Amino acid sequence: NDYRDYTPRKDVVEKIAGIRGSFDILIFFGTWCKDSVSEVPKILRVLDAADNKNLKLALYGVDREKKEGLGMSEKFSIQRVPTTIVLRDGAELGRIVGYPEKSNEEDLLKILGKKQ
Repeated sequence: NDYRDYTPRKDVVEKIAGIRGSFDILIFFGTWCKDSVSEVPKILRVLDAADNKNLKLALYGVDREKKEGLGMSEKFSIQRVPTTIVLRDGAELGRIVGYPEKSNEEDLLKILGKKQ
């Protein structure tokens, strides 16, 4: 429902759609976490609406200890979920932890616009 009911700002989504360069977006979440249940569908909606093939998404479901079995949560020092991390050429540009400062799309665009 949160996916279907969320309407991201069209002007911001269009800017995300036009982003050039290759980025990895990692989302760490817990199905047991109300913040994850609320926020992850919204960021997925933003990414689907932008339909930018330069943005490669990876989802990691974690347990209550923030572990997912592959060592990724430890590698990125995940303390809270949801955590969305944006990487360019393997280097972290920024992350959204818990709730966004403005909105998922605005916070994501801000991170994508950073210079490495």
